[in-house]
Formats: sequence, structure tokens, C-alpha cells
Amino acid sequence: MAVPRALTANAYWLALPAFINCYFVRLRDGWMLVDTGLPFHAGALLRHARALMGPGELLRFIVITHTHPDHVGALDALALATGAAVWVHTAGERTLREGLSPDAFPGALGARIAAFYRRVLPYRPVEPSGTFEDGDELPFAPGWRVIHTPGHTPDQCAFLDGTAGVVLTGDTVLHLAGRLVPPLALFTPDRAAARASIARLAAHDFEIAAFGHGPPITHAAARSVRHLAASLL
Repeated sequence: MAVPRALTANAYWLALPAFINCYFVRLRDGWMLVDTGLPFHAGALLRHARALMGPGELLRFIVITHTHPDHVGALDALALATGAAVWVHTAGERTLREGLSPDAFPGALGARIAAFYRRVLPYRPVEPSGTFEDGDELPFAPGWRVIHTPGHTPDQCAFLDGTAGVVLTGDTVLHLAGRLVPPLALFTPDRAAARASIARLAAHDFEIAAFGHGPPITHAAARSVRHLAASLL
């Protein structure tokens, strides 16, 4: 079974089954979880959270990069089990409350995929505790800033800790078979916006990039993202 691996002194990467990543971040007072995987990941996430936490520490916040089923699938179970506050970009509030919309993915095939997800992965609504916008510093995580990177979804965001030099990209960029690639077209309604968002991400400095899917890059990651952005022009 995979165990959380340190990216920085306070950020940990957990690779879950189904090629999905989640991240634990140690705060001054407790912990933050970034994304929650699929519904069946809830138990593993709770076990790993307890193993990481010191005596008396709590999982206090769950932050969502975007509201696709493989990132919010275990959200309701985790929020209920821990009492953690749930934060999402303002464009994702409705999806947290109502579930995946029929037009979440592009085209007729996308509509069928969305219907399949709603049938196979029933979603329990979650009321967000707070929301953020582009450029915000997460109020409970000093130093972590929001980079809004829409295209894959309207609410897609990355989170940058400039001091530690690490960015959590969500699905802004994927790391597949040793290559950085844009989010998959089948699941990305606005591919032009997604390309522009990669360019926005590439304008920032960071040493480490950690993705929603695929292993992190732990050296000169910004350079790799810039190469991808240039290739998409």
C-alpha cells in the first residue's frame, strides 16, 4: 500500500489506486487535505491522516482543486468523519451542492460519460464552508496562494507555496508516461482556456510540481511546465 511521501517539510503526496493523487499539508494548527479521490478512497485517506498527525492534531480543512468525481468522490465521507471545513473556488460551489452537471464534459460522448459517473458514483451534496478566488491566500494556510486555471473545469485551481517552492496543480497539467500534457480533451470543455491556464501557471516560479494524476516533478519543475506551455502555442 502506498504511504504519504514528503514533498517539502510540510507537504505530503499520497498516490491512491486508480492513478489519483491527494496531498496532506501540515498547518500551524492541524492539517489540510487537497482533494479526496473516489468514494472508495475515504478509508485509506482517513488511515493515512491519522498516521501523519501528531497527538491532538486534526484534519481541519479540505481544499478542492476542482469538482470532478475523482477529486471530490470521498468528500462527503471525509467531511462527516473529521468535521473538516470544505473550501472550493466560487465557480465550484454549485457542483458541490448539486453534483456533476450533465454538460460537465464536452459533446454527446461527454454527456454519456457524465450520466455514467452520476449513476456509478452517486454524489452526496456537500455545503462548502468557504470559497476562494484567483490570487487569494488561503486564510488558514499562510503562504499558499490560489492560481485559478480554468478550462478543464470552470473552477480548476492550482495552489502555490512560493516560500517552499511547490505547486499543487490539480488537473491543470497531467504527468503521464513521463511527459507533461494538458488535461485530457475528452474531459475538458474549454481546451483553449486550458492551454492559457498552463501558460498562467508557467509564469510562476517553483521547484516542485505535484499533479492530480502522475508523479511529482521535484527539480526544476517550472522549466518543464514552461516547455509544455511553449509547445502549445
